[in-house]
Amino acid sequence: MVEPVFESQTKTKLGSQNVDINGPSMRQFVGDFYQESWIISCIRIQLLQTL
Repeated sequence: MVEPVFESQTKTKLGSQNVDINGPSMRQFVGDFYQESWIISCIRIQLLQTL
């Protein structure tokens, strides 16, 4: 991950456009992360229900 850029001295808003120089946008990265986490959680629940 590239060094984060904050948009004010209070550092309340992350202004970095991309996760890496040639990587996805922060929005895309976070969205993909949550989607993958959701899918993995659903699979785990299904596996636990079969035990």
